[in-house]
Amino acid sequence: MDQICESIARWQADDPFSPVTVVVPSPFARVQLRRAVGARRGICNVEFRTWGELTTELGRSGTGPSGRVATPRVANEALRQVLMSTSSPFDSFARSPLALAELVGVLYELWRAGPSLLSRLVEHGGRAESLVGTLAAVETHLAEHGFADPGRLLDLAATVPVDRHRVGAVMLWHPRPARGRDRAVLEHLGASGVPVGTIAADPDADAPIGHVIECSDPDEEVRVVARRLIAAVEEGVPLWRQAVIHPPLDRYRRIVHQQLAAAGVASSGPSPMSLDRSVTGRTLVGLLGMAGGEWRRADVMRWLGAAPITNGPQGPRVPVNRWDAVSARAGVVEGLGQWRTRLLRFADGGASRDLHVAHSGAEAQSARALVEFMDRLAEDLDPRCGRWSEWAAWAARLLDLYLHPDDRAEDWPPAELVAARAVREVLADLSGLDDVADRADLAAFRHAVEDELASHAVRDEAEIARPGSEDDPDHAVTADLGLPGPVGSGVFVGSPTEARGLMFARVYVVGMADQFLPG
Repeated sequence: MDQICESIARWQADDPFSPVTVVVPSPFARVQLRRAVGARRGICNVEFRTWGELTTELGRSGTGPSGRVATPRVANEALRQVLMSTSSPFDSFARSPLALAELVGVLYELWRAGPSLLSRLVEHGGRAESLVGTLAAVETHLAEHGFADPGRLLDLAATVPVDRHRVGAVMLWHPRPARGRDRAVLEHLGASGVPVGTIAADPDADAPIGHVIECSDPDEEVRVVARRLIAAVEEGVPLWRQAVIHPPLDRYRRIVHQQLAAAGVASSGPSPMSLDRSVTGRTLVGLLGMAGGEWRRADVMRWLGAAPITNGPQGPRVPVNRWDAVSARAGVVEGLGQWRTRLLRFADGGASRDLHVAHSGAEAQSARALVEFMDRLAEDLDPRCGRWSEWAAWAARLLDLYLHPDDRAEDWPPAELVAARAVREVLADLSGLDDVADRADLAAFRHAVEDELASHAVRDEAEIARPGSEDDPDHAVTADLGLPGPVGSGVFVGSPTEARGLMFARVYVVGMADQFLPG
């Protein structure tokens, strides 16, 4: 902290309004460092930004007014289009969402690495050479559709003229290892007269380890940590000066947050709740799974019971338990034909000893209502879509028909209301893929929705602090949702990568096993 304050003071010695850009490893580090520097010496014309934000701004100036930057989802779809239209060792990846996502991650690393590594891969031949060819094809596809790929953006950031009076001095705070194109940008900044400094952790400086505690399971680990967190507060160490670091696994993240919430300990950091676990997310994923499926009774009832599904727009909530019992007694297993024929036969009634027929008017009425519901659902899930925007509009309409929070008679938790809006925003973003792909089928749309919902938190990490803003995120999303608050509002909970560049008085590391945290 002394180093960065001294560097800012030195660069602003002649002019206190001279701009300074501090490059931080994450939005979490931005909030904490901004507050720490402000408390130590005050802040005047000092911006705290991530490396991606800085290079994107520098590169955008070279793309022209109509230039667009490819997002990860756009790059993913461009890669899928390339693999479907060309023959390569990776063309089967287009039908595997997980393999496609892994390949996109490899392409991003190659974009950061630069031409030297690509040349060595070409010389190696085989699949390595094919990988470089795939990368070039994706770049061409993006360029033809008006997008700048991440590699092109870094190249522009390393070549376009830099307004050093706008950027000012640049200080890298605990940066991640720089790749080839990253180093080219830094060299270009230096050649343009921009002072560049680095503050990194001393690899030889080991933090003292207070205690090593062996526990039987993760829940016990977190309970021990929670007791020590509270004890530290009694000793005068505030929660925001403490952190719980866990392996990069959703299981550990959820356990830590659940145990801390049960103990009444406020927390901050990444949200443990992703959109696919929200009511709206589960409803949408379930609908997409049933579309074109086998209409198994177990799948339909699981979907009906996972959310407050309505019987039509603004209609009452469906009687899940009654419909489950009726369809089971009617002998429905799978297929739309069974739903109609067996339920109608059940509704016609019969001998009192026959367990597979209705024995009362209420049971018969329930069976006929379920037939009507399934007929309407099957019609709604038989879309005539071909483009991403059409699929997105269809999915949004399904949510309006069967799950609209504004129509709920019961009170929705605030987190679910926020998630409902966020899911619709994801659909709106997916409609923009028309700009990079002419056609899309149901399978591609379903995989994209599932991937996007799983990767988006209910409170987006990017909202923790906006570049150049002194505001914390919307308090309605942090204070009242039962979710982690902004950095500084409680004990920080995150993985080692998410905690990079943060400063704490006490750190508790859980999950210290080789299979979770190697080394």
